[in-house]
Amino acid sequence: MIWCREIAGVLSPHILADLFFGCLWDGEVIPGKSGHASTIGMALASVLSIQLTMEPDNDALGVLCRRVRDVDVSPFPEPMFRLAVAALKYVTAPADADMAHFRGIPDNLSTSRKLWLSRIVLQTLWRWRRVHSAVICPDVMGLICNSPAVDNDRTPTIVKINRFLAMAICLGLKISIHDLHAPNNKCVAPPSFSSC
Repeated sequence: MIWCREIAGVLSPHILADLFFGCLWDGEVIPGKSGHASTIGMALASVLSIQLTMEPDNDALGVLCRRVRDVDVSPFPEPMFRLAVAALKYVTAPADADMAHFRGIPDNLSTSRKLWLSRIVLQTLWRWRRVHSAVICPDVMGLICNSPAVDNDRTPTIVKINRFLAMAICLGLKISIHDLHAPNNKCVAPPSFSSC
């Protein structure tokens, strides 16, 4: 689910959106399609987040964002689908939007879902900061880092670094887009921050 920029740049969010909306009928998930819709929604959130950082003024992406924002998450009890929709709504929201939909994310996230969600939040904050002079840093990163992991794993260092970078972006520090996609063998923060 965590795509590098080069791969996400060639994937079509419109095709993923068609697959995602194909799992819904009259505002509800088609029976038996909840897992499929969750997986496609998470992939769509990843690809859309990256493509919006590269082309924030793309009109076709803007139309897609408005369509995604119209999805009503309230009738869906399945936690992973609610997480996918919350992430999609976050990615497609304007910078001054209310982040109330994140209150419904599951309490226990796996390590891979924590990493996925922290990357999406980081990329979205970076995009918002490029467009606006001031961005309020939502406590979504705190929710991600502080939620107990279902796999009894500690929060990985990269998620903590993503939280640090999100705070730095909100404070107005200049962060390169390349720092958001650092390879596994590169640390974008001084080693002393990894223990914070």
